[in-house]
Amino acid sequence: MTTKQMIFRLIFFYVFILFALITSAQNTDTIKVNITNHIYDTIQIYDTIVQYDTVWLEPKLKEINITPSGGLFLTSWSKLDSENVILESSTNYILGLNTDFVFDRFKISSGLWLTQLNEERQLKYYYTNIDSTYQTDIITTSIIEYDTTGVSWQVEEYDSTYFDTVLNQDVTIIITDTLMIYMIDSTAIDTYDTVTNITYDTIINDTTAIRKFKYKYLEVPIIFNFKILEKNKLSFYAGLGVIAGILIKYESYILNNDQNSIILQPPEENYKFLPSIWLSLEARYKFNDKLSLILRPYYSYGLRSLSKTGIGVYGIPHRYGINFGINFSF
Repeated sequence: MTTKQMIFRLIFFYVFILFALITSAQNTDTIKVNITNHIYDTIQIYDTIVQYDTVWLEPKLKEINITPSGGLFLTSWSKLDSENVILESSTNYILGLNTDFVFDRFKISSGLWLTQLNEERQLKYYYTNIDSTYQTDIITTSIIEYDTTGVSWQVEEYDSTYFDTVLNQDVTIIITDTLMIYMIDSTAIDTYDTVTNITYDTIINDTTAIRKFKYKYLEVPIIFNFKILEKNKLSFYAGLGVIAGILIKYESYILNNDQNSIILQPPEENYKFLPSIWLSLEARYKFNDKLSLILRPYYSYGLRSLSKTGIGVYGIPHRYGINFGINFSF
């Protein structure tokens, strides 16, 4: 390596190291981050130049709502023996307290509901009895017997006139005739015979009864709501979720085949857990930042029957109704 080449390389390394030091000095930044009450502060220092940037970040959880609510609903039934169980009237209601965790266009709702089904039903059932009828007939038989009681003699006298050619005159003679007379006696004899006939009848009993069915559930909903429209003070949410219900009180009836009667349904014949799927459309009118009015038409699709067997409420309930609520924001 010549002296010229060595000098060239030293100059190259010197320039390279100087450039690296200058660059390193310019890129040595001091960054301080401070978050206070949702304020994000950034400070960057380049030599003697200070750049200050303030960014306001909105919180992800905007508000928490508490909503007392209540409403009435109707029930349609699937897998119900509608021929033998006829709904006469119903008064079903729901009372609850909801908690909403509101984000941007999305909120999660949960709470605690008291739901009661009050239905008056007409129950029809059939049972068969075999009845035996005993009929006794008396049959009369008459027999006539003949008997001779003895012989009697009857004497008959009569005259007979004839012309005697010898005497050349009419001659009258008296003739005596003896007749044997037999007396015949007839006797009627009546005999009686008793005959018993058995008749079997099949009787079908058609019975109709009215009973009141009551089911009270404590329910916990988990509903996901998405804001589909907002205009001024009015906003609309579409909701989808599940409801878990626990049976706390009931009054239901079944047919007792042994006694041919309707009796109270035993507790073991009822399901304690009643799940369902929730669909709703919620309208919310906001009076101010703290108070809103909620109107929520909904449909709840049942996933299992209330009872297991019998002519009780043996079917899957599907509810539809309207809830009203007052919404308090925090």
